[in-house]
Amino acid sequence: MSLVLLTDGRPKKTGQESGWLHVQGRDFMTDQNEYWQFRGWSAHYLLNCLIGGYPCDPIDAVLDQVIDYGYNTLVTVGMHASPWKVANGWALTPLTHPDYFVRLAQLFDKAAERKLRVAHAPLADMQHYTGDKQHFWRESCAVMRGRWNLLPRKGNEDYSNGWHPNDYQFPDGMSGLLSQGSRGEGTHPRYNPYYPYLDWVEYEVVRKAPKMFLDLPLRQMQDGDFAGPATNRPTVNIEPMFFADTNPDHVGDARSTDPRVALEMGVMMAECAGGAFGCSLGLECRVLPAGSISDQCAKEFIRGLKAGFVRPFAALDFQGDH
Repeated sequence: MSLVLLTDGRPKKTGQESGWLHVQGRDFMTDQNEYWQFRGWSAHYLLNCLIGGYPCDPIDAVLDQVIDYGYNTLVTVGMHASPWKVANGWALTPLTHPDYFVRLAQLFDKAAERKLRVAHAPLADMQHYTGDKQHFWRESCAVMRGRWNLLPRKGNEDYSNGWHPNDYQFPDGMSGLLSQGSRGEGTHPRYNPYYPYLDWVEYEVVRKAPKMFLDLPLRQMQDGDFAGPATNRPTVNIEPMFFADTNPDHVGDARSTDPRVALEMGVMMAECAGGAFGCSLGLECRVLPAGSISDQCAKEFIRGLKAGFVRPFAALDFQGDH
């Protein structure tokens, strides 16, 4: 972490990300051929936060805290059009904001300026969007293309969000490491990662202790010990159990309030390519109060994620198959 002066003259914290990533076997690698771990921070409403007028904290304060914790990738969602989001003041689409794609580019620019990566999923709430869906997809891809700090993923939970990976193909020449997106939480084979896999793979384990720990070793998916072909590429737990100061949280969603669970999750995810931390306040782009349960969980998760990221061989000696 370092400090830089941005255009407004104030010092802002920056992360440590730079340069393009590539895939070697089951790991992400930097352009210096060093192992890179996906340390995600789920901030689904981050574009809302940038635009303003929503119940979020200032985006600079949010990013400062993400950097302080040690997370390197912002996990964002590009569409908010469900009846609940409309009723609760979160609606965000190109129909509600004609400058949507300009603002999306600004979000990616700000993340790059702060030396953070973004795992962006344009497709969500698509069953509620009345605009041209393919145009939305194409324009989103155009904004994501050519950016070193993007890990483009198709969308969030296609079974719940009215889209299917077959209906949305990345355009030819799309840059970055690409994902088919997430499918949703569950043990049914339909929730397995969508095949054919792209550069990296997302999966959501069951979000209920203790069973989630039985499902958590994504190494099984890499090896093919599940109802699907071996992923054999970086596999990330993109949306595990979320945390909050209370269970249920302030909108009635089930949450864990146990920092030890966060620590153990981080350690187990580190065996694979990484994972994403999520908490109710973080999703809404609010700064977590110091000493709160959410704050403790955020710190324990990243502590476990970093501690468990051990690779037993030199990157230059590894011969992967992807």
